[in-house]
Amino acid sequence: MEIELSLSAKKEVLDTLVKRVDGCLRSLDIATDEWHANIRAAQSDLLSARTRHDFESRVNQLLRTLQLSHVGFEHADLDRCSAGRALSATYCACEIDGNRYWVFQDVHADGPADRVGIRAGDILLEVDHVPFRPPGHPVFRMPSTAVVLIRDSSGRNVLKCVNIPGPRSSILIPKRKIPPAFAQPRSVVCRQMAKDIGYIRFSTFRGAIGIDVANETDLALGELQLSQGLIIDVRGNGGGGVGFMRLLNRLSTQSYPVGTFAKDPRSLKLLPQEIDLFVLDQVPRFKVQLPLLAARFFWKTVMSRIRHKRQHIRLETKGGRAYPFHGKIAVLANQHTASAAEMMVAAAKENELATIVGLPTAGRVRGGSRTKLPHGFWLMLPRGVFVTPGGTNLDGAPITPHVHVSFDPLAAREGRDIQLDRALEIVQSF
Repeated sequence: MEIELSLSAKKEVLDTLVKRVDGCLRSLDIATDEWHANIRAAQSDLLSARTRHDFESRVNQLLRTLQLSHVGFEHADLDRCSAGRALSATYCACEIDGNRYWVFQDVHADGPADRVGIRAGDILLEVDHVPFRPPGHPVFRMPSTAVVLIRDSSGRNVLKCVNIPGPRSSILIPKRKIPPAFAQPRSVVCRQMAKDIGYIRFSTFRGAIGIDVANETDLALGELQLSQGLIIDVRGNGGGGVGFMRLLNRLSTQSYPVGTFAKDPRSLKLLPQEIDLFVLDQVPRFKVQLPLLAARFFWKTVMSRIRHKRQHIRLETKGGRAYPFHGKIAVLANQHTASAAEMMVAAAKENELATIVGLPTAGRVRGGSRTKLPHGFWLMLPRGVFVTPGGTNLDGAPITPHVHVSFDPLAAREGRDIQLDRALEIVQSF
C-alpha cells in the first residue's frame, strides 16, 4: 500500500534537507547558488508528489544535480532499493541487434542474481512484468520475491524468481548503522588459473574497518601463495571500508603511502605543523582489538582539538612478506568500481604495484554520513575528501587503466570474459 505524505510534512522535510545540504556544501568549499536555483525550479514538483515513494524518487533526482558521490535520500523503512543493492549485480546499457538493453555485467558469487543462475551477458527485460530499457532503472521491494525476465545466452526468454532480502536489523545495530548493501554476496573468491596464475575477486570491502574481509583476504592469499602471478578483480566493487589495507600490505615488502582523508578540503593547504595525523597502517585481526583502535582515535581527536589543529587520517602500508607474484600483478576495474575499491586501485597504480586493466573507475571517493530528517527520512551526504600521495582528489576523477579493455556483451553471452583474458595475457608476459 502506497503511503501518502501531507503537504506540511513534505515542506518540513525539504526545509531541513536544504539546511543540511547547505552545510555540507560549505564544508566542501562548494558554492550554494546553483543548488538553491535547482531547489526553486523543482520545489513545486517535489511538493506535488503524493506518495512517499514518489517523493523519495523526486528528491533523489534533485540531489543528483549536486553531482557529488555518497548522496542519497530514503525512508527509515528501507523497503525499496536499486538493482545493484538488491541483486548483488551490475548492468550496463548495450546495443544488441539494433536495440538498447540493460546487460548484466558483474554478477557476484552467492548474491541473489547468482543464486538463480543470472550470468554476465544476460539481458534484463522485465521486473515484476514491467519492461525496462535504458535509461529507466528498476527498483526492488524488500523483502520480496521479484519476477525477473531475462534473455539468456541461448536467446531464450527465461523467468527468474529472485529472493530479495530485507535490510538486516539488530537490537545492537541502530538503523543509521545498517550498511547500504542488503544482499551480501561472498566478499572474497579465489582460484588458481592457468600456468600458476592466481585470481582473487572482491565483490565488496564491507565493514568500516573490514576485519572479516581482511581475514578472508589472508585466507585466499594463503591458497595462492605459490602463484607466479596474480590477478585482482574489483570490477563491480562499490567500496566499503578500509579492509582493503590488508590486501595492499600483501602486495609489496616495502611500506608506502595510500592516501589522506580530510574532513575539510581547505585544511589540505595548511602547513604540516598545523595538522595532526592519525595513521592507520594495518587492519586488526580480531574484533576485540576494535575498542583499543577506537580509543586511540578518540584520544588523538581530543588532543587535536586541545592543540587547535586539524586532524587528517593517513593510510599507509607497513609492507609484508615476499610472495612470488610480487611485480607480476594485474588489477581489473570498471565503471562500477567505486569508493574504497578505487582507493585500492589508485594505490596500486601510483606505487607501480600492478597493471590496471579494464575501464575507468566511477570517480566516487569520499566519506559519507547519514543524518536523520523529520518523518522518518534519512539523508546521506559526503564528508571530506580523500587525496592520494600524488595529490589527486579521486572524487570526480575516474582512475584511467593502463590497458583499456571494454566490456563485450556478445563475448559475455558466449561465456568469454575478454577483460580477464587480457589481464591473464599481461601477467603471463611478465
